[in-house]
Amino acid sequence: MTRPEPPTSPPGRPDLAPASQKGGDRGGQGEERSLAPPPETGAEGMNGPRSFPGLPRRVPRPTGSLAAVARKYAAIVATAVRHRMAYIGDSLGRPVFFALILFVFCRLWQTVFADGRAPVVGFAARESLWYLVMTEAILLSAPRLQGRIDEEVKTGAVATLLNKPCHYVGYHLAFALGEALPVFLLNLAVGVVTARVLIGPLPVAPAAVLALFPAVTLAMTLSVLIGLCLALLAFWVEDAAPFFWVYQKMLFILGGLMIPLDFLPGWLQAVAGWLPFRTILCGPARLLVRFSVADAGSLFLWQAAWIAVFAVVTVALYHAGIRQVESHGG
Repeated sequence: MTRPEPPTSPPGRPDLAPASQKGGDRGGQGEERSLAPPPETGAEGMNGPRSFPGLPRRVPRPTGSLAAVARKYAAIVATAVRHRMAYIGDSLGRPVFFALILFVFCRLWQTVFADGRAPVVGFAARESLWYLVMTEAILLSAPRLQGRIDEEVKTGAVATLLNKPCHYVGYHLAFALGEALPVFLLNLAVGVVTARVLIGPLPVAPAAVLALFPAVTLAMTLSVLIGLCLALLAFWVEDAAPFFWVYQKMLFILGGLMIPLDFLPGWLQAVAGWLPFRTILCGPARLLVRFSVADAGSLFLWQAAWIAVFAVVTVALYHAGIRQVESHGG
């Protein structure tokens, strides 16, 4: 009984030949090829720095038209607003603390300006308390970024955001602004009601109300960018909380949280004038109490300039961090 011949490929179609014929005459066995990529060596391979599993070689950039990118980040803001509104009860402690602060400072300013004492650079008890309403409303609305980004870096969760079709910095900026919006409106409502009850209403020009919307928006944007800069230091340090502590104290003093910068000595006012902190708290609050078109224009220019500076610094820190990021777990 004769053994049947193995099938051969049709003429002109060597791709249909069996594996034993493709692999050459090696004892009837074809060459096995591995589909796994060769191991990497060198500075970026086995001997290079460790990286997150799935970390892309190049960070994806948002693609599409400007309108599509704007819609993408607007959706992130809307998602953050809904998230904050769903857990708005977690933020109710801040308005209660806010009302307590206003009560204490109302009594303080009424004592300072008692017996008909003249206003200080245009600030009396009423103006000083309404100034505090705006500064505290902005400060208490700021989202806490240090714990969030620290956790993402330490656990390796940052890798999941790097693969999303949006920039890591842009995502956190949009999400933080969305979280701050409802909290700010809640704090502002509590502050306005409390101040009216304690010391009475403040006459506000309609132009001042219109100017406050962009001033507060730019102030919060700048505050978030500074927070992102400090939080991104988690790529190099284990805990970025001390940097936030120093930043908050700078806001208290050079940002004019409790008292207007006009009350400070002249040399300290000059120093504060060249720093970004006053454009976050003191600038918007002065528009509420002592509005002028010149002050509003100057504030917007300073805010835009500082936003541009910290946007560049934040993106630079981010790209430098992901190049040497190291997973601490997860």
